[in-house]
Amino acid sequence: KVSRSMALQIKTRQYVEASKVMGQKDSKIIFKHIIPQLLPYTFASIAISVPAAITTEAGLSFLGLGDPTFPTWGQILHDANTYGAAARGLWWWIIPPGIAIAITGLAFVFIGNALDTIVNPKLKK
Repeated sequence: KVSRSMALQIKTRQYVEASKVMGQKDSKIIFKHIIPQLLPYTFASIAISVPAAITTEAGLSFLGLGDPTFPTWGQILHDANTYGAAARGLWWWIIPPGIAIAITGLAFVFIGNALDTIVNPKLKK
């Protein structure tokens, strides 16, 4: 939805209208004017959405709703819970996947925030 609204906003800018009046093909206008303006916003949006996908997958796998044949951090935590790793003191089944989920999520959040600051002039100080 955001990309579509941004594309519609870019489409109404004067330089795009001038390109149409000059007779440029729609494909050239799209590839030369609209897509280069949309790419930074798209990358920022994807980078911000990745942590949600990672934590959702890990949470569902931890609850036993993931694919048991596919090794994921959530599946490792589910197996640790199933076999009583915490009660038996097997911390290496719990701590590394938890830290990996946290670090990966934070990395993408920081990347997304940096990209958002770069492409959104209202956030610049």
